[in-house]
Amino acid sequence: MDENKRKNILFTAMKLFNEKGFHGTPTSLIAKRAKVSVGTLFNYYQTKEELIHAIYLEIKVHSKYTFLTLIEEKSSLHDRLKSMWNAVIKWGISNPEEFEYTELFMHSPFRKSLNDKISLRENFRGN
Repeated sequence: MDENKRKNILFTAMKLFNEKGFHGTPTSLIAKRAKVSVGTLFNYYQTKEELIHAIYLEIKVHSKYTFLTLIEEKSSLHDRLKSMWNAVIKWGISNPEEFEYTELFMHSPFRKSLNDKISLRENFRGN
């Protein structure tokens, strides 16, 4: 699959979800704005819920690497926590669309459904 197309779908969907909410954003609008067919969208993500989860997980990966580059090595616990807090704030300022999506996701039922899927997968593996 085309990585640029996949990222375009994710970015377009994120912006629309931020603007219109999860339930106010039909997949047909996402496909139209991403300039792909609805069929192509569903080739990348089988369901709207899978797309919503994929955006969140992509943000988690991006933010993790950003945090790791921004956190400074400090000797005291207080200074380490302050450095982590500053990294989160800098990330949010530099990535307002991702920050807004994270807030939207964390206060939605999709958070629980993702946690349930992860928990089910871990139980299946015997963890």
